[in-house]
Amino acid sequence: MFVYASAKELPDSIVQAVTDNAQRLVDQKIYRCLHGINRLMITNFGLKQRLVGPIRYRQYIGLDVGQGLKDRITENSYAAMLFGTGYEDADRTSVGCSLKGKIWSRDGGSLAEWSEWCNHVGTKIVNAEIDVEKIFEGVLFPEQLKVLPTDKNIIMADWSDYIFENMFERVSITVDNVKHTTDECEIVFKSSTDKKIVFELSYPSGAVSYELELTTDAPEGYRIKSVTNDIAVVSGKDSRNGADFFTINPPMFWFEDASVLVEGCLYIKASKHQLAGVYDATTASVFDWSSTDIRVESQGEDKKPNSIQRATILDSKKDSPILVFDDDGSGEIADVVAVYNHDAELVVRLYHCKYSKQGTAGLRLNDVYEICGQAQKSVKWAGSAKDLSDRIRRREKKRVENGKPTRFEVGGMSELNTFLMMSKQKLVKFEIVLVHPGISYAQLNAGSESARNILRVLASTASYLLETFEIKMKLVINE
Repeated sequence: MFVYASAKELPDSIVQAVTDNAQRLVDQKIYRCLHGINRLMITNFGLKQRLVGPIRYRQYIGLDVGQGLKDRITENSYAAMLFGTGYEDADRTSVGCSLKGKIWSRDGGSLAEWSEWCNHVGTKIVNAEIDVEKIFEGVLFPEQLKVLPTDKNIIMADWSDYIFENMFERVSITVDNVKHTTDECEIVFKSSTDKKIVFELSYPSGAVSYELELTTDAPEGYRIKSVTNDIAVVSGKDSRNGADFFTINPPMFWFEDASVLVEGCLYIKASKHQLAGVYDATTASVFDWSSTDIRVESQGEDKKPNSIQRATILDSKKDSPILVFDDDGSGEIADVVAVYNHDAELVVRLYHCKYSKQGTAGLRLNDVYEICGQAQKSVKWAGSAKDLSDRIRRREKKRVENGKPTRFEVGGMSELNTFLMMSKQKLVKFEIVLVHPGISYAQLNAGSESARNILRVLASTASYLLETFEIKMKLVINE
């Protein structure tokens, strides 16, 4: 039985009035509701410690959560309350629970949706096969860094989740009195040392470089400064220089194993699933690149027939899509976005293309870092069909207003509206395709150390895509 109430005592009086012997669930079984949540990150954790005498209660928030989880093991303590966020059933989710028999979530909805949520949670709570200890073993929590990891490389930078989810459409930059929206801008990782990260904010006519430094001299644990001439970043009515803006809203930096640096200095390790195994090289698809210059990535406005992107677009049309969109450029969702209308679902396929630095295929790890970074970066668009549609709409409008040819290769605004309407009636599934003719299928399956390093990076990315929005990753390479 579930009772919704904000008052502390009201639920018990209601239960007593409608049942004879119902009792609150007040033991560790309550934490079974966390089962099945991928990348579960605890942000609030309450711990009770039983000593000789009264029970002591301690609450851990943010950075201290990691210590709380450790104290739970090393001391005679048990979890009394927690709240966390993660991914379940291909969507973001949040959940809180306590030994007082309470379960809650930030997610809102109708009465029917609440009823469905109760049934879903209740099914887990009564499942005796769920091991609570294994749930806690897989929990993620942030750790403050004073030095960057030396055993892995940063492969990608992006706007923070907070900016993307709350402010993205309200943020713009101004350079020489010219305004650029975030649709036209991109955060790009450039280089790093043991304590510093250099990144760029790129826009159509240039870029500004910034340096993030880990330091105990700053109260935030980091400091950000501009390396080149700074620009103005406008958010609503608020305008400040880029260095100040990024100090308040530092970018996210992804590592090769899908661990991530957030809030300037907080490090969230990859899950155990992402660190295990290697990508199955035999699942990669081999494409005929004989009519393509594998050193030419973008088709451009003139639709270069020998480009990788052009070959990808033509191949995407074979499955009768309702939409194919050329999104190549700074701030892109992907190089190519294709939508397919199947009987029971809509499939959105994001293609990421990468050119070869050499005329023949081989194994080059840095190229794989880049394309895997692009894949991880595009995951955020799987959270909302509306956000995806709005972004495509704005990108197309900007292109046409500038007197340039449409970005649509199949369909147009009418079909985009149809997709958005159908997304409210059908399940929307995402797929990500990495297209890289610079990788040799034969060499990738040869078992060399270079091949294993690449397969580990691919495995981490594929695992991350599945753990978040249940996105399947495909790899298209050379022979």
